Amino acid sequence: MKHVKYFAVLCTLSCGLALASCGTDTPGDATDSADTTTTTAGKSGSSSIPLNSDGTVDSEEFRRLFEAAARSTTSEIAEVWRVDSTSREPLSPEPDITITDRNSGTRVYSKTIFSDSVMEDYIADGQSWIRFDEGEWTLEGPFEETDPEVSDYSKFEVRIIDLDERRFEVERQLPDEDEPYTVEMVLDENFHTVEQFMDVGDGEALLQKSRNINQPVEFPEGLPGN
Repeated sequence: MKHVKYFAVLCTLSCGLALASCGTDTPGDATDSADTTTTTAGKSGSSSIPLNSDGTVDSEEFRRLFEAAARSTTSEIAEVWRVDSTSREPLSPEPDITITDRNSGTRVYSKTIFSDSVMEDYIADGQSWIRFDEGEWTLEGPFEETDPEVSDYSKFEVRIIDLDERRFEVERQLPDEDEPYTVEMVLDENFHTVEQFMDVGDGEALLQKSRNINQPVEFPEGLPGN
């Protein structure tokens, strides 16, 4: 389904790296990747935006900071709304949601709402469960963490929408994809993604908002294995 495909894309952009082992880079460690690269002024302890001498974004350095921030994310709540692509007003009564916590082991809960059913997934203690429409949880089997591929994009280009708001348009493409896809995103001072917007056609778009990044998160009650 189109909804599932693009929901997966948004999750990959913001929290798909959350299951990767933490990298050695941190968002605040950025250095100029070329002599022509400058950076915007940033607050103490925050990551500034890497700019070229002509005022455009240094996409390669931006990508490095973005991926380092994703690897440093230990917890997050991400909500994805189906919205009107023009007004950005909700078309769905409630959002899909993904809750991630890696502070002591890996726990991930996700809820995806379809037109005629609701699917929930839960990962904890190396096991994966699934259920539909609030029925019984079914154990799918062991879950093994793997490091996702984060450096194989054949295209990764960044354009500034509003530098003060840290709002950007990112166009990316994987080698096995026929066409690139474009996502509008807003970053916090540490390069974590707090908002994403993706037009999926037919007057619809997906709007994701993330919160509780690297802060305590609460999971629904009654999850299996607890």
